[in-house]
Amino acid sequence: MNTLINGSAGGLLPTRISGTKTRVAGKTMYLPNNDATFVMQKLTLSQIAALPKDQYSVGVIVPKKQFTAASISKLSHVSLAVHKQQHLLMGIRNDVVCFVNKPIHGNVNGIIDGDKEITTIITLVNQLKQESEKLDEKRRVNKSIQNVDILPNSGIFYSPINENLLAVCIWKIINRFFGYEATGTICDKTYNLPEFCLLMYYYFIRIGILQNTTRKPFCLYLLKKVFEDESKFSVKTFNNYANDPRFVNVEKDFTNPERLGINFRVHPAPCGNTLQEAFHEIGWAFHRSEFFEELREQRKHLETFRI
Repeated sequence: MNTLINGSAGGLLPTRISGTKTRVAGKTMYLPNNDATFVMQKLTLSQIAALPKDQYSVGVIVPKKQFTAASISKLSHVSLAVHKQQHLLMGIRNDVVCFVNKPIHGNVNGIIDGDKEITTIITLVNQLKQESEKLDEKRRVNKSIQNVDILPNSGIFYSPINENLLAVCIWKIINRFFGYEATGTICDKTYNLPEFCLLMYYYFIRIGILQNTTRKPFCLYLLKKVFEDESKFSVKTFNNYANDPRFVNVEKDFTNPERLGINFRVHPAPCGNTLQEAFHEIGWAFHRSEFFEELREQRKHLETFRI
Protein backbone atom coordinates (compact mmCIF):
# COMPACT_ATOMS: atom_id res chain seq x y z
CA MET A 1 0.00 0.00 0.00
CA ASN A 2 1.41 3.40 -0.95
CA THR A 3 1.63 6.14 1.64
CA LEU A 4 2.04 9.85 0.85
CA ILE A 5 4.00 11.86 3.38
CA ASN A 6 4.00 15.63 3.04
CA GLY A 7 7.51 16.93 2.59
CA SER A 8 9.52 18.49 -0.17
CA ALA A 9 12.79 19.78 -1.53
CA GLY A 10 12.48 23.55 -1.29
CA GLY A 11 8.75 23.15 -0.71
CA LEU A 12 8.17 22.02 -4.29
CA LEU A 13 8.05 18.26 -4.21
CA PRO A 14 5.92 15.74 -2.29
CA THR A 15 7.76 12.73 -0.89
CA ARG A 16 6.37 9.36 -1.89
CA ILE A 17 7.11 6.40 0.42
CA SER A 18 6.28 3.00 -1.03
CA GLY A 19 7.99 -0.19 -2.12
CA THR A 20 9.92 -2.71 -0.03
CA LYS A 21 10.85 -1.63 3.48
CA THR A 22 14.45 -2.43 4.39
CA ARG A 23 17.39 -1.18 6.44
CA VAL A 24 20.39 0.37 4.70
CA ALA A 25 23.34 1.99 6.49
CA GLY A 26 21.59 1.39 9.80
CA LYS A 27 18.42 3.28 8.81
CA THR A 28 15.03 2.32 7.46
CA MET A 29 14.29 3.09 3.84
CA TYR A 30 12.13 1.83 0.98
CA LEU A 31 13.31 0.25 -2.28
CA PRO A 32 11.38 -0.07 -5.56
CA ASN A 33 9.92 -3.38 -6.66
CA ASN A 34 7.66 -4.68 -9.43
CA ASP A 35 4.61 -3.04 -7.84
CA ALA A 36 6.29 0.28 -7.01
CA THR A 37 8.56 1.17 -9.93
CA PHE A 38 9.92 4.27 -8.19
CA VAL A 39 10.19 5.47 -4.61
CA MET A 40 10.53 9.09 -3.51
CA GLN A 41 11.93 9.71 -0.04
CA LYS A 42 14.47 11.68 1.98
CA LEU A 43 17.83 9.90 2.41
CA THR A 44 21.26 10.71 3.79
CA LEU A 45 24.51 10.44 1.85
CA SER A 46 25.44 7.30 3.75
CA GLN A 47 22.21 5.62 2.67
CA ILE A 48 22.69 6.68 -0.96
CA ALA A 49 26.30 5.48 -0.93
CA ALA A 50 25.29 2.09 0.50
CA LEU A 51 22.83 1.30 -2.30
CA PRO A 52 24.18 -1.17 -4.90
CA LYS A 53 24.40 0.94 -8.06
CA ASP A 54 24.10 -2.12 -10.32
CA GLN A 55 20.55 -2.61 -8.99
CA TYR A 56 19.23 0.87 -8.27
CA SER A 57 19.40 4.33 -9.83
CA VAL A 58 19.26 7.24 -7.41
CA GLY A 59 17.96 10.61 -8.49
CA VAL A 60 18.69 13.59 -6.23
CA ILE A 61 16.10 16.35 -6.64
CA VAL A 62 16.67 19.93 -5.48
CA PRO A 63 15.58 23.34 -6.80
CA LYS A 64 17.72 24.80 -9.57
CA LYS A 65 18.33 28.01 -7.63
CA GLN A 66 20.08 25.99 -4.91
CA PHE A 67 21.76 23.24 -6.91
CA THR A 68 22.79 24.51 -10.34
CA ALA A 69 24.04 22.69 -13.41
CA ALA A 70 27.33 24.55 -13.04
CA SER A 71 27.89 23.27 -9.52
CA ILE A 72 26.97 19.74 -10.53
CA SER A 73 29.41 19.76 -13.43
CA LYS A 74 32.26 20.14 -10.95
CA LEU A 75 31.53 16.67 -9.60
CA SER A 76 32.83 14.06 -12.03
CA HIS A 77 30.94 11.32 -10.24
CA VAL A 78 27.53 12.95 -10.65
CA SER A 79 25.89 13.09 -14.08
CA LEU A 80 23.25 15.71 -14.77
CA ALA A 81 20.18 14.72 -16.75
CA VAL A 82 17.09 16.86 -17.14
CA HIS A 83 14.24 14.97 -18.80
CA LYS A 84 11.01 16.82 -19.53
CA GLN A 85 9.20 13.50 -19.70
CA GLN A 86 10.34 12.60 -16.18
CA HIS A 87 9.29 16.04 -14.95
CA LEU A 88 5.81 15.49 -16.33
CA LEU A 89 5.69 11.98 -14.85
CA MET A 90 6.70 13.12 -11.37
CA GLY A 91 4.90 16.46 -11.44
CA ILE A 92 8.20 18.34 -11.26
CA ARG A 93 8.40 21.67 -13.03
CA ASN A 94 11.61 23.53 -12.26
CA ASP A 95 13.87 20.96 -10.63
CA VAL A 96 17.09 19.21 -11.51
CA VAL A 97 17.41 15.44 -11.44
CA CYS A 98 20.97 14.26 -10.78
CA PHE A 99 21.70 10.58 -11.28
CA VAL A 100 24.28 9.44 -8.73
CA ASN A 101 26.65 6.92 -10.31
CA LYS A 102 29.13 6.73 -7.42
CA PRO A 103 29.06 7.60 -3.71
CA ILE A 104 29.19 11.37 -3.28
CA HIS A 105 30.77 13.34 -0.47
CA GLY A 106 31.23 16.93 0.64
CA ASN A 107 29.12 19.97 0.10
CA VAL A 108 27.48 21.39 -3.02
CA ASN A 109 26.14 24.90 -2.40
CA GLY A 110 25.16 23.78 1.09
CA ILE A 111 22.63 21.28 -0.18
CA ILE A 112 24.53 18.02 0.22
CA ASP A 113 26.47 17.91 3.48
CA GLY A 114 27.08 15.19 6.04
CA ASP A 115 23.93 13.52 7.28
CA LYS A 116 21.58 16.14 5.84
CA GLU A 117 18.55 14.45 4.34
CA ILE A 118 17.89 15.14 0.67
CA THR A 119 14.92 14.25 -1.50
CA THR A 120 15.58 11.36 -3.86
CA ILE A 121 13.94 9.16 -6.44
CA ILE A 122 15.07 5.54 -6.39
CA THR A 123 14.26 3.33 -9.36
CA LEU A 124 15.35 -0.04 -10.59
CA VAL A 125 18.35 0.36 -12.91
CA ASN A 126 17.34 2.11 -16.16
CA GLN A 127 13.73 2.47 -15.00
CA LEU A 128 13.65 6.26 -15.38
CA LYS A 129 15.21 6.03 -18.82
CA GLN A 130 12.66 3.43 -19.87
CA GLU A 131 9.77 5.52 -18.54
CA SER A 132 11.15 8.58 -20.32
CA GLU A 133 11.46 6.68 -23.59
CA LYS A 134 7.90 5.34 -23.27
CA LEU A 135 6.54 8.82 -22.72
CA ASP A 136 8.56 10.20 -25.62
CA GLU A 137 7.32 7.43 -27.88
CA LYS A 138 3.73 8.08 -26.81
CA ARG A 139 4.21 11.78 -27.53
CA ARG A 140 5.55 11.13 -31.01
CA VAL A 141 2.85 8.57 -31.80
CA ASN A 142 0.08 10.92 -30.65
CA LYS A 143 1.61 13.81 -32.60
CA SER A 144 1.83 11.77 -35.79
CA ILE A 145 -1.68 10.38 -35.48
CA GLN A 146 -3.07 13.87 -34.88
CA ASN A 147 -1.29 15.07 -38.01
CA VAL A 148 -2.59 12.30 -40.27
CA ASP A 149 -5.03 14.63 -42.00
CA ILE A 150 -2.91 17.77 -41.58
CA LEU A 151 0.47 16.95 -43.09
CA PRO A 152 0.26 16.70 -46.89
CA ASN A 153 1.35 13.52 -48.58
CA SER A 154 4.74 13.52 -50.25
CA GLY A 155 3.40 11.32 -53.06
CA ILE A 156 6.34 8.92 -52.93
CA PHE A 157 4.36 5.90 -51.67
CA TYR A 158 1.75 3.81 -53.43
CA SER A 159 -1.78 3.73 -52.02
CA PRO A 160 -2.95 2.57 -49.49
CA ILE A 161 0.24 3.49 -47.58
CA ASN A 162 -0.56 6.12 -44.97
CA GLU A 163 2.81 7.81 -44.77
CA ASN A 164 2.09 9.51 -41.44
CA LEU A 165 1.39 6.18 -39.78
CA LEU A 166 4.39 4.71 -41.59
CA ALA A 167 6.48 7.53 -40.08
CA VAL A 168 5.38 6.36 -36.62
CA CYS A 169 6.39 2.81 -37.55
CA ILE A 170 9.81 3.98 -38.77
CA TRP A 171 10.38 6.02 -35.62
CA LYS A 172 9.52 3.05 -33.38
CA ILE A 173 11.95 0.76 -35.20
CA ILE A 174 14.72 3.36 -35.15
CA ASN A 175 14.11 3.77 -31.43
CA ARG A 176 14.38 0.01 -30.98
CA PHE A 177 17.80 -0.17 -32.62
CA PHE A 178 19.22 3.21 -31.59
CA GLY A 179 17.33 4.52 -28.58
CA TYR A 180 18.74 8.02 -28.07
CA GLU A 181 22.22 7.18 -29.33
CA ALA A 182 23.93 8.16 -32.60
CA THR A 183 24.75 4.53 -33.36
CA GLY A 184 22.94 1.25 -32.90
CA THR A 185 23.78 -2.44 -32.92
CA ILE A 186 22.25 -4.63 -35.61
CA CYS A 187 23.31 -8.28 -35.77
CA ASP A 188 26.28 -7.57 -33.46
CA LYS A 189 27.65 -4.78 -35.67
CA THR A 190 27.48 -1.02 -35.14
CA TYR A 191 25.63 1.16 -37.67
CA ASN A 192 24.83 4.86 -37.76
CA LEU A 193 21.47 6.39 -38.64
CA PRO A 194 22.19 7.21 -42.32
CA GLU A 195 23.33 3.62 -42.89
CA PHE A 196 20.12 2.34 -41.31
CA CYS A 197 18.03 4.70 -43.44
CA LEU A 198 19.76 3.54 -46.61
CA LEU A 199 19.11 -0.12 -45.82
CA MET A 200 15.50 0.77 -44.98
CA TYR A 201 15.26 2.59 -48.32
CA TYR A 202 16.49 -0.55 -50.12
CA TYR A 203 13.89 -2.62 -48.26
CA PHE A 204 11.04 -0.29 -49.23
CA ILE A 205 12.12 -0.49 -52.89
CA ARG A 206 12.34 -4.27 -52.64
CA ILE A 207 8.81 -4.71 -51.27
CA GLY A 208 7.38 -2.28 -53.85
CA ILE A 209 5.77 0.39 -51.69
CA LEU A 210 7.76 3.32 -53.13
CA GLN A 211 6.17 4.95 -56.14
CA ASN A 212 9.03 7.45 -56.42
CA THR A 213 12.30 5.65 -55.77
CA THR A 214 14.65 8.61 -56.15
CA ARG A 215 16.73 9.44 -53.10
CA LYS A 216 15.97 13.09 -52.38
CA PRO A 217 12.17 12.83 -52.02
CA PHE A 218 12.65 9.87 -49.69
CA CYS A 219 15.13 11.85 -47.57
CA LEU A 220 12.82 14.85 -47.46
CA TYR A 221 9.99 12.60 -46.30
CA LEU A 222 12.16 11.34 -43.42
CA LEU A 223 13.23 14.85 -42.48
CA LYS A 224 9.67 16.16 -42.50
CA LYS A 225 7.82 13.32 -40.85
CA VAL A 226 10.31 11.21 -38.91
CA PHE A 227 13.18 13.45 -37.80
CA GLU A 228 12.71 16.86 -36.23
CA ASP A 229 15.86 18.40 -37.73
CA GLU A 230 19.04 17.57 -39.66
CA SER A 231 21.22 17.07 -36.61
CA LYS A 232 21.08 13.29 -37.00
CA PHE A 233 20.31 12.90 -40.69
CA SER A 234 20.68 14.90 -43.91
CA VAL A 235 20.22 14.41 -47.66
CA LYS A 236 23.94 14.98 -48.21
CA THR A 237 25.00 12.33 -45.71
CA PHE A 238 22.46 9.87 -47.11
CA ASN A 239 23.82 10.38 -50.64
CA ASN A 240 27.41 10.02 -49.44
CA TYR A 241 26.65 6.58 -48.08
CA ALA A 242 24.54 5.63 -51.11
CA ASN A 243 27.55 6.41 -53.34
CA ASP A 244 29.96 4.47 -51.16
CA PRO A 245 31.16 1.27 -52.96
CA ARG A 246 30.24 -0.75 -49.86
CA PHE A 247 26.58 0.01 -50.54
CA VAL A 248 26.68 0.47 -54.32
CA ASN A 249 27.94 -3.11 -54.70
CA VAL A 250 24.95 -4.59 -52.86
CA GLU A 251 22.14 -2.22 -53.85
CA LYS A 252 20.71 -4.27 -56.71
CA ASP A 253 21.00 -7.49 -54.71
CA PHE A 254 19.03 -5.93 -51.87
CA THR A 255 16.41 -4.13 -53.96
CA ASN A 256 15.71 -6.93 -56.50
CA PRO A 257 14.14 -10.07 -54.94
CA GLU A 258 15.07 -12.11 -58.01
CA ARG A 259 18.79 -11.54 -57.41
CA LEU A 260 18.86 -12.43 -53.73
CA GLY A 261 16.18 -14.42 -51.95
CA ILE A 262 15.54 -13.35 -48.35
CA ASN A 263 12.79 -14.60 -46.03
CA PHE A 264 11.88 -11.59 -43.91
CA ARG A 265 9.48 -13.67 -41.84
CA VAL A 266 12.45 -15.01 -39.86
CA HIS A 267 15.56 -13.57 -38.27
CA PRO A 268 18.71 -13.63 -40.42
CA ALA A 269 21.13 -16.50 -39.94
CA PRO A 270 24.87 -15.71 -40.04
CA CYS A 271 25.96 -15.71 -43.68
CA GLY A 272 29.37 -14.03 -43.51
CA ASN A 273 27.96 -10.81 -44.99
CA THR A 274 27.29 -8.40 -42.13
CA LEU A 275 25.58 -5.82 -44.34
CA GLN A 276 23.19 -8.44 -45.70
CA GLU A 277 22.44 -9.64 -42.18
CA ALA A 278 21.64 -6.07 -41.08
CA PHE A 279 19.42 -5.54 -44.13
CA HIS A 280 17.61 -8.79 -43.35
CA GLU A 281 17.16 -7.82 -39.67
CA ILE A 282 15.77 -4.38 -40.56
CA GLY A 283 13.34 -5.95 -43.03
CA TRP A 284 12.28 -8.48 -40.38
CA ALA A 285 11.58 -5.65 -37.93
CA PHE A 286 9.31 -3.91 -40.44
CA HIS A 287 7.66 -7.17 -41.49
CA ARG A 288 6.74 -7.86 -37.85
CA SER A 289 5.58 -4.32 -37.10
CA GLU A 290 1.96 -3.45 -36.32
CA PHE A 291 1.79 -1.19 -39.37
CA PHE A 292 2.78 -3.96 -41.79
CA GLU A 293 0.47 -6.43 -40.05
CA GLU A 294 -2.41 -4.04 -40.77
CA LEU A 295 -1.30 -3.71 -44.41
CA ARG A 296 -1.43 -7.46 -44.80
CA GLU A 297 -4.95 -7.45 -43.30
CA GLN A 298 -5.99 -4.81 -45.84
CA ARG A 299 -4.51 -6.84 -48.67
CA LYS A 300 -6.42 -9.92 -47.51
CA HIS A 301 -9.71 -8.02 -47.53
CA LEU A 302 -9.01 -6.43 -50.90
CA GLU A 303 -8.56 -9.85 -52.44
CA THR A 304 -12.15 -10.70 -51.46
CA PHE A 305 -13.65 -7.62 -53.11
CA ARG A 306 -15.69 -8.36 -56.23
CA ILE A 307 -14.59 -5.31 -58.19
